Amino acid sequence: IMKTEFIYFLICLLIPRLFTQWKDDTVLTLKSVSFTIIIELVLLIPLFYSLHSFIILLFFLITYHGLQFFLNWIFGKNKKKDDNIKTIYLVRIIEFGFIIFVGSFVFGIFLKDTDLNSYISKTISFITENNVLFINYDPLFSKRMIIYIFGLLLVTNEVNNLIRWILNFLKTDTNKTPISEDQLNNGRIIGAIERILFYFFVITENFASIAFILAAKGFTRFKELDDKNFAEYVLI
Repeated sequence: IMKTEFIYFLICLLIPRLFTQWKDDTVLTLKSVSFTIIIELVLLIPLFYSLHSFIILLFFLITYHGLQFFLNWIFGKNKKKDDNIKTIYLVRIIEFGFIIFVGSFVFGIFLKDTDLNSYISKTISFITENNVLFINYDPLFSKRMIIYIFGLLLVTNEVNNLIRWILNFLKTDTNKTPISEDQLNNGRIIGAIERILFYFFVITENFASIAFILAAKGFTRFKELDDKNFAEYVLI
C-alpha cells in the first residue's frame, strides 16, 4: 500500500496537469510553468515539515518541469499535425511515468520519514476536537478520501491521455471529416463524465448502474440521433 503522504504528493502534481492538459494545443512557456510550480508548492505546503523536505520537493518540481521542456523540444521538431497529436500524448504519458517512478524513489530515499507539517496537524487536531461537526472524525476517512481523489484524477486525465495515445497510434478513426473544436470539447466532457461515473459506481459497488450508462450510449446510436451535436447533448 502506498504511503498516504506520497499519494497526496501525486495529487498535488496531477491537479495542475488536469487543467493545463485539458486542450491539445496548450503552449509550454516559462511563465506558465513558473505559475504551475507556484500552484504546486502551495498545494504541497502540508508536506513541508522541514527545510529539508521543502528543498527536496522544490528540486523535484524543477527537474520534472525541466523534463517537460526537454521532451517538448525533442518531440516538437515534427511539425505534421497528426504526428504532433500522437507525440503530445506520448510526452504526457512519459511525464506521468516520471512522476510516479522517480517520485517513489524520492519518498523512499530522501523523504522516508516525511509527515504532515506540524502546523497542519495541530490545525486538524484543533478542528476535530473542538468542532461538533467533526466530533466523530475518523483519521482513516481522510486517508480513504486522499486515495479516492487520486483515483478520480487518474481516470479524469491520465487515463484519457493513455486512451487518446493508443487510439491515435492505432489510427482507429477512419472518418476523414474534420472535427470542430466545439465537437472535440464536447467529446472530452462526455468522456470525463463517463469515466467519473464508472469510477464512482465501482468504488460504491454499484455495478448495475454501469450497464445503464452503456445502454444510454447505445441509445444515442439510433438513426434519429445521427445528429452528433444532438446526440452529445442527450449524453450530457
